[in-house]
Amino acid sequence: MNEVKQAGDRTNVRTQIETLKKRGYLREVDSIGFLRRALDSPDRKIQQESCRAIIEEVIGVEHKEMRLHALERLKRLLPHPGPQKRPSEGQVDLHTHDSFSEDGYPTPSALLLAAYEEGLSTLGVVSHNQRYTDDEADRSATLLGLELFKGTEVSVSVPLEGNRSESLHLIQLYVGETDPEVINHSLRGYVVQYQETLRSLGYDLRRALEDPFPALAFLREKSSYKETLFVLRWLEERHHSRLSLTPQELEDACRGNGIYPFTIAVALWKKFGEQFQAGFELVEGDPTSRLTMGGAGEIYERLIRKARQSDGARSRLLSPDLKGMASRAVPLRRKLVLPHPNECSREVLETTLEKLALVEVEDRKYAGLLVGVEYYSHKLKGEMKEWVGGLVERLNRTHPVYRRHPLLLLPGSDHHGKFSPLCSLGLGENYPIEREPYRQQIREALLNPPALFEE
Repeated sequence: MNEVKQAGDRTNVRTQIETLKKRGYLREVDSIGFLRRALDSPDRKIQQESCRAIIEEVIGVEHKEMRLHALERLKRLLPHPGPQKRPSEGQVDLHTHDSFSEDGYPTPSALLLAAYEEGLSTLGVVSHNQRYTDDEADRSATLLGLELFKGTEVSVSVPLEGNRSESLHLIQLYVGETDPEVINHSLRGYVVQYQETLRSLGYDLRRALEDPFPALAFLREKSSYKETLFVLRWLEERHHSRLSLTPQELEDACRGNGIYPFTIAVALWKKFGEQFQAGFELVEGDPTSRLTMGGAGEIYERLIRKARQSDGARSRLLSPDLKGMASRAVPLRRKLVLPHPNECSREVLETTLEKLALVEVEDRKYAGLLVGVEYYSHKLKGEMKEWVGGLVERLNRTHPVYRRHPLLLLPGSDHHGKFSPLCSLGLGENYPIEREPYRQQIREALLNPPALFEE
């Protein structure tokens, strides 16, 4: 009888763990306390499941140590990877996002655990438009024996002919320790760029120049807040109460520390998911305006991005210029990767590759800052992939700089966890056959500093 009761108790505990994990976004004391107690269960399966629930769904920097403790416990409980080949065994994935990106789902520990179980050897974890300073990913990588490169995916303005410009994303990977004063010197450049905005927000410019990091964090927070309010007003003007959200619903939809436009998409999905799946009429009463959406990512692309790109959207900070960003990357010991080339025009791609061939810093020209173009990915396909491969091959063969410092065709999934169901971690079969030599080639290109170029 006792055995039956114990079996029932174990089933009940496992059911509760599964319920909490499915609900996600765990912050409340009772749920976290239950999972913490479950770690001490004599049942090995319950220990594993509670570890995973903590790693994946207990969120917030205040619970970092708890997640890392659970990761350490779980690694001891997991069977050692067998001889069978995992889908992305030995691969490098230089482009992933965790919850330190506003549109990333996994906690840093959860992302590194997923990479370990996928068989990856090297991971790049990048945040959006802000310096990645937290150490949870580093400590998780050390626990799991993975090589990690942290970085930032930045939006830059690329100048084009005819006094035009377009925005482009570039990944900066941190490839070495940097003197804090060098970092501050670089950040002061951004303080100068945004000085009028800082003044308008009441931030003391002298204090900002003395200690630029908190000033820029403040600036980003205020900019995101203004843009979030704009998007909410834009939705209200067009859809009235049909898509209304409370401050608490926005707070509950936040994975990281802060509310951003993508948080609105998550909150809308959590509240109105069934309606979006059934079909949402953009114009109430007009069946022809019906849109079916299957997740926060789709809501963002089809509703929120439209608001951010509308004429009234004036709250976003201007993107740094390509030349300035690149020249700052050299002393900061960062290397550049051009991600998802399918998302920019061919003109912008060719212009960017030309402008990044040589980067000037204090009257010296450097080559090799740009490592390559994201080629093995879930997004680049068909004719565009063929064209990108041909462009890189031609530049490496004929360009006076790239002949000596060739560009690599690089791997990057742009994985955001549950927020990017079409961009799974790792690249599977979409990857060079000779994996270890390719890994070494990438590693060497990342770790070698930019070279002084003599014509």
